[in-house]
Amino acid sequence: MKKPRHATHVKLSTTFEGTKRKAILDIKDMDCIAGCPGTVTYLRQLRDKTYEELGAFEFDGEWPIKEKEKKTIIIKFVNKNENE
Repeated sequence: MKKPRHATHVKLSTTFEGTKRKAILDIKDMDCIAGCPGTVTYLRQLRDKTYEELGAFEFDGEWPIKEKEKKTIIIKFVNKNENE
């Protein structure tokens, strides 16, 4: 997932030995979550020190984050009414 506009922080939600854990980091320190699979949520810090969620994705722990491969499908339309 591409970083949303105005994202300032990320939150990693994961489980460790049956307990739920979370970590909130500045977006510039996002490489610190390498090796920790879980759900990454992009956050925007508001003026009153609360956070607004901007989007989330499942993180497999591999760094750098790779976009999923996009497959291109080419469709050719044939007009049967054309005279050949």
